[in-house]
Amino acid sequence: MRDDDETPGEPKRRPVPSLEMWRERRQLTSGELARIAGGDVSEAAIARWESGAEHPSLPSIRALARVLGVDPWELSRPPYIQRSARPDRPNRM
Repeated sequence: MRDDDETPGEPKRRPVPSLEMWRERRQLTSGELARIAGGDVSEAAIARWESGAEHPSLPSIRALARVLGVDPWELSRPPYIQRSARPDRPNRM
């Protein structure tokens, strides 16, 4: 089963939600992040990455991770989801 906007044979593009999460945690606008990261990182590129229209290159991921103070791996996976503790399982932290 595939979405209508997905072309056969091409992988489905997904947003980089953790990029937006880390950018907001660092209280940076996309323009500020682009200016500090430099290189191929632009405000428009960040918007495309956060929306899932495109994925950043490895050098861009490294530059973003350096500015955000996170491991590059953090920008390649979904953010953590806070769950409330279930009554039948202890809350692990």
